[in-house]
Amino acid sequence: GAPALVKQGGLAGALKQLEGAASNGNKSADASSERSGFSSQNSGQAPAVGPSGPPNVASNTLTTALSNANAEVLQTGRQTTAAVTVTVIAAAAGNPRSQPVVTASAVPTVLPPTLPPPALPTPPGTSRTSQTLTGFVAGVAFGQPGSTVTPSTSPNLLAPGAISITTDAATGEARGTIAVSNLSGPAVPSTTTLQLGGLGGRGTANSSFIDDKTYIMVTQYNDISRLSSWQTQGRTTQATDTSVIATASAAPIPFQIPAQGTPGACACEFLSWGWWGSKVPDPNAPQTTYTAVGAYVAGTPTTAIQMPLTGTATYSGFMSGIVNNNGQVHGSSGSYQNIWNFATRSGAFTGSFDGRGYQGATQGTPGTAGQTFTGNFTGGGQSGALNGGFFAAPGDAVKYQAGTFAIGTNQSSYKASGVFASQR
Repeated sequence: GAPALVKQGGLAGALKQLEGAASNGNKSADASSERSGFSSQNSGQAPAVGPSGPPNVASNTLTTALSNANAEVLQTGRQTTAAVTVTVIAAAAGNPRSQPVVTASAVPTVLPPTLPPPALPTPPGTSRTSQTLTGFVAGVAFGQPGSTVTPSTSPNLLAPGAISITTDAATGEARGTIAVSNLSGPAVPSTTTLQLGGLGGRGTANSSFIDDKTYIMVTQYNDISRLSSWQTQGRTTQATDTSVIATASAAPIPFQIPAQGTPGACACEFLSWGWWGSKVPDPNAPQTTYTAVGAYVAGTPTTAIQMPLTGTATYSGFMSGIVNNNGQVHGSSGSYQNIWNFATRSGAFTGSFDGRGYQGATQGTPGTAGQTFTGNFTGGGQSGALNGGFFAAPGDAVKYQAGTFAIGTNQSSYKASGVFASQR
């Protein structure tokens, strides 16, 4: 109702009830509060939390953020049949060899848009920076069961893709763009561009951008200028995808990227990495839906003019990704090391992944100053390839090496895809 002036003393009765000041025959503070009658009007109406009530998941950043994806979609000003709820499901931490799956429910709705969220304070002890990071994505793609057309009966390796992430420290929102090639398989060349946005930023617990290492995004529904698309055979079609990006610290996936590996640790303070997933109906074959799951890494790429012309450096860090072993899919990790010669724009790679050791050579991309590179490696009866680049940190333009790797081919019984990150 409309605001009204309260007469002097008008709140005295309510305050006495709140404070339990009325005599009730018991001088105990707890008992006095219980008998005041206030709880039945307020706290007593809240559902119990504990063994007999619902689980308390308020402190789970990803769970809280994804539970608000429904509200984000309901606030859009256009009709959509895309996902109302987005969830990345993984088995309990005790089963690290489970397959991550992206699920969604679809409900068309039209409601008026809401005002933009207010600015948020930076959480104490964290760094939240407005910046744009770019980098690499990798992963595997699945054909929807029951589809008349699928890329394979077994998950296919995705070609190296690109990612861009923009964060806004004032509003606490994050936006992302992922470009994936040939999601439907190499027979029909295509580019799928996934547009993702923040979850609203209404308070720190619900913010999509908690700090520089913790953020989450889902399919962008509330910005007509940023709709996902599918480009093939010279045509661009809107893609009604269900997608999510989550940093490693926010994703409840048991095979998270490790903080360090052998032979050296990688704090990688100015790199960002984590997991992404998407379900994308094929606009040219509505009966077919593709699911992609994988890892990403992003930062500030080193420019050609920043590349040293002499000297060597050893980069050490980790490799992490998804394995498809005869149809059994699980996550795994390992180590990465590359001894790089800036004069020859080449390096010697050694590493490990999923219990196998690998070694090989890397070389700068032809026609560049070596700020991006490729490589090949072998080990344990397997062979693979690297695709990466240099990334900058304040005071060191070539502080990091990061990128994607793939082991095996789509015809291999054992194949894997993931990302690596390292620092010198």
